[in-house]
Amino acid sequence: MDTNENYETESQPAPQATAPSAPRAASGGSAWSSLLLLGLIFSVLFNLLLLFIFLITLSLAPTGESLVEEVPYNELNPNYGGEKVAILRLEEVIMEGEDSYLAKQIEQIKEDEDIKAMVLRVNSPGGMVSGSDYLYHKLIELQKEKEIPMVVSMGTIAASGGYYIAMASGEQKTLGNEGIIFAEPTTWTGSIGVIIPHYNLAGFAEEWGIEEDSIKSHPLKGMGGVLTKLTPKEEEVLQSLVNDSFKRFKEIVLFGRPMLKEEDLDEVATGQVFTADQALEHQLVDKIGYLDDAIDHALSLAKIDREDAYLVEYEAPVDFFSLFSAQAKVEKNLHIADVLSELNNPKAYYLYAWMPGLPSPKTTLHSLFQK
Repeated sequence: MDTNENYETESQPAPQATAPSAPRAASGGSAWSSLLLLGLIFSVLFNLLLLFIFLITLSLAPTGESLVEEVPYNELNPNYGGEKVAILRLEEVIMEGEDSYLAKQIEQIKEDEDIKAMVLRVNSPGGMVSGSDYLYHKLIELQKEKEIPMVVSMGTIAASGGYYIAMASGEQKTLGNEGIIFAEPTTWTGSIGVIIPHYNLAGFAEEWGIEEDSIKSHPLKGMGGVLTKLTPKEEEVLQSLVNDSFKRFKEIVLFGRPMLKEEDLDEVATGQVFTADQALEHQLVDKIGYLDDAIDHALSLAKIDREDAYLVEYEAPVDFFSLFSAQAKVEKNLHIADVLSELNNPKAYYLYAWMPGLPSPKTTLHSLFQK
């Protein structure tokens, strides 16, 4: 009896202690479920809103090549009589021609009948051969169509492909315009030459047991890969490509600087960069001066009073759609397959660049891939 009574006494509190806890647990679970549901609904609505904005922007985006937007370089003069001076900017490494920022500025100017003079602002170390030549061609084409003065203003650096494009100002001789290339006192310019970069990682590949065994239609197919040393025949072929591009570069310079003799050009066409004073001495530029000096000269050639002129430049429009496009380009450029493809496909450049000290395969690369 005593044992049963004690058992009943001890067992009775158990259901009393657990009974109230069930409703509290249910209440807490219900609250969390509600919060999760609200969060899910908000997320769905927010993503639908983003999709709606994206689709609207996409539908409003131009179907053809988008142009840039005109913005004032100076305050609009009350006496403005419809005469505008356009400032075109080449301030990038030249990779593309047709889709480049400068190409879009050129197309914008073609459509504007109020443009009476142009100033080409160059601040570029150069870049791809094909891109440089395309932009040079479009500037020549623009001058022939508009028949207006174009003055060149060089910024920090106007080298190699940047100098190549500046030579489009040679078209001005057909209009009788002179003194059209300005370099700032601290400008570096020149670097007349061609380079096909190649990096030989054959030693590193051999150390790590990596062999290049691609199936080719011909031994020259795929030449220039980084995992094999160039053969004499490959060096010969690549050198011929450099020589042909270099020949065209010198022809372009002689067109842009007709006062130069071929022997004088050969002395400076070594890939060397020159200071503004040195460039002036070698007749690679006409005057030492800043952007405002180049603008004043363009106004003078166009017979426009500075007080009556409306100076304009151009900006690429930024919208929701362009942000998506920019992100896509960044992701593509960061893809390892694209990096390897660039390394294995030799390209010719009109480019001046100081390459940083490349890591030795037996030092830095060895530390990255410890056995």
